[in-house]
Amino acid sequence: MYGGNDASWVWGLVMMVVMVGVVALIVWAIVRTGDRPGAAHRPDALGILEERFARGEIDQEEFERRRQVLQKR
Repeated sequence: MYGGNDASWVWGLVMMVVMVGVVALIVWAIVRTGDRPGAAHRPDALGILEERFARGEIDQEEFERRRQVLQKR
């Protein structure tokens, strides 16, 4: 009908597999780079310093000194 041979259905199948692969790759990339709500959030350096001060690991003098260093950046 289209001038093809008996194996033209194979090329149709190959093209379908390629298209499904491309769509799957796009979906994977979107999911991989998206911000998931259940993902753990890492605090920044100042946040870690504040947590250490709140837990009593460092005193106020140490906290102030390190905070000044971080804020200079």
